[in-house]
This record gives sequence, structure tokens and C-alpha cells, in this order.
Amino acid sequence: MAHLRHLAARTLGGGCLLAVLSAPLARAHDTIEVNLNALPSYSIKGAWTTAGMASVKVHGMATMLLRRDGLEIELTMADTAAYRLLEHDPYVAPANASPADTGVSVATATTVATNVADAATIHDPHFESDQALLNDRAATLFTITSNGATLPPLVSSVSFTGGRDVVFHLTYTRPQIGPLHVAVNYFNQVPAGQRDIVTIMDDTGKTLLSTDVGAEMPFLDAQIPPPTVRPAASAAPPARQLYVTLAAAIVVGLATLALVSKWRRPADTE
Repeated sequence: MAHLRHLAARTLGGGCLLAVLSAPLARAHDTIEVNLNALPSYSIKGAWTTAGMASVKVHGMATMLLRRDGLEIELTMADTAAYRLLEHDPYVAPANASPADTGVSVATATTVATNVADAATIHDPHFESDQALLNDRAATLFTITSNGATLPPLVSSVSFTGGRDVVFHLTYTRPQIGPLHVAVNYFNQVPAGQRDIVTIMDDTGKTLLSTDVGAEMPFLDAQIPPPTVRPAASAAPPARQLYVTLAAAIVVGLATLALVSKWRRPADTE
């Protein structure tokens, strides 16, 4: 645990936050905003924030959750940042965009009602034209090594949110107990100065590591603990057994009461 806390407490210098906030953004939705109050207490707060700061803008945020049968990763980034991973210019509208979309990808998103009660779905020409390519790219975003063995991704998918973010969903086999190495493979396509937050949680929701990664150090190391052993729920006794036990207790109680009353009668007569 001391090793994990040392990794989590690793800082990147006082200029880290300045570099993120001052990095040129081609359009407003090139980064995402992270609520610092939602981060673990021993995360990157000390390295990135100043007094009173409640949020910070980052390139992406990844949550890695250990399950009993696998490792689930959810990586969220702004839509333009995601399109950049495909080597596309994220500000050139796709062929099926309307003339009004003049090259700004965020302007192509529209919300239309569905036939589900009061629900809505977000349609974006960029995402819809690139969804298959983004799904293929998802499988290459990370290289995960457990005890020296590389874990292949089992399932990948990608979704588009109402906030115009792209979310990559990945599932791997569960890492073995011991050292875990996570390499982030896309920082050669990220604008200089932008960073990601990565958090690893065990199967109880406890944070094992929360830190930031960037182009100068696009990886992190953690230690995977044994799976949490939860106590087996005690089986409830059958209803018939409960009735028999209750009846027996009532009979014993009545017999005891009668015996006590019999012993007390002579004394009362005197």
C-alpha cells in the first residue's frame, strides 16, 4: 500500500496545471471538465490545483474497475479529442453534414425525440460516420500487462453522450495478483500540455490508485490485491422449523409458569 500511495502522490511540478489550462484549444469542446471533489483524497489534487479550485480541464478521464471476472475500463474524452485519434481533422464536417455545419464538429450534434417515453437520443454526423473506426481504435488505446503478460481486450464499444463526449468501454480478463502496468498509447496524438486522469478501483469500490498521465510519462504502475472475500450469507431456517421451535418455546414457557405457580401456592395459603 505504501508503494501505491507513493505512486498516487507523484507530482509533476507546479507548472502542470498552467500547462493544461494554457494549452491552445482549437474549439471549446476539446477537453473535459473534472469535478475535483469527486476524486479520491490522495489523487492529483495537490499537484494540479490551487486553493479554492473546484474543477480542472483535462484531455480525458479513465476509470479502471476490477471485477471478480474481469477488468472494465471507461475512458471519456471530448468528441473532437476522440476524432483526433483517427487522424481526422476534428473540425472538418463529414460528407453527410448539412451546409450549416461549416467545419465545426460540435455544431453537427442534434437531439431528436425517440418513441421511448420522453427519452431523447443524440445524433451527430461525425460520430455516426466514425463510430466503427472509433470502436476499432478502442482496442488499441491501452496496453495492459499483468505480471509480465499482456492482457488482450475481450470486448470494446463506444458511445456518444448528451454532453458531446465520446466514451470508450473496454473489458479485459481480470489481472492476476501482483504488479499491473498500464501504458496509454494515444499521447502522440494529444496536443502538447494536455493530460488524462486515470483511477484504478478494486471490486469493492476502493481506490487503489488515482494519478495523472501525459506525453512525458504515458504509463502507470499499480499492485493488484487478492479478490475481496465476502462472507457467505447465512441460510434462513425453513419456515416449518421456525414454527416448531416457536411452539416448543411456548410449551416450555407455559410449563415453567405452571410449576412456579404450584410452588408459590402453599406459601400464599399460610
